[in-house]
Amino acid sequence: MGKGHGCARKSGDLTVLSETDTGILALAVELNAAVMTDDFAVQNTAQRLEIPVIPILQRRAKKRTWKYRCTGCGRFWSAPGECQICGAEILRAKSGKKY
Repeated sequence: MGKGHGCARKSGDLTVLSETDTGILALAVELNAAVMTDDFAVQNTAQRLEIPVIPILQRRAKKRTWKYRCTGCGRFWSAPGECQICGAEILRAKSGKKY
């Protein structure tokens, strides 16, 4: 699932995908199959891998790239965690651009 991890890392979805999610994506690539899911992170990564996505009950996810922003000082970081400047939590935030 190296290619999938790379796509998920670029989009910012890697931190929210479970091992099961990445396994399903790897299987879909291997079998050249579609993925049926309402999970937006799985849909976003699948679209980047050019895997067909079939939403179940929700709307189809828009392709997004995520950033990580400090909840205290507002600085952007490359990963979630604790801000090295102010010590506040760093959370995933929309980057504004869509894929």
